[in-house]
Amino acid sequence: MHPSRLAVVRSERQKRGNFPEALAYADQNQIRRETNDAQRLFAAHSWLVIDVTFKSVEEVATEIMRVMYARLGLKKATAVGEAAVT
Repeated sequence: MHPSRLAVVRSERQKRGNFPEALAYADQNQIRRETNDAQRLFAAHSWLVIDVTFKSVEEVATEIMRVMYARLGLKKATAVGEAAVT
């Protein structure tokens, strides 16, 4: 997720929750540091990163399934409960 979008999300959560205003939870500089740290960790382990900034839960799930099927060399099942065929 882009740091600027995450800052907006966190700011809204902070307003609705019981987060002290002084908490760096929604601070853009803090978020930028956190996302940079996460990107370094992902790169160090060669982990796949999916940008979910403007995607729905369904789009993210579809992307994850696409990657999983590709990595396993499987074809997508055509019906719920139907086994994937190689």
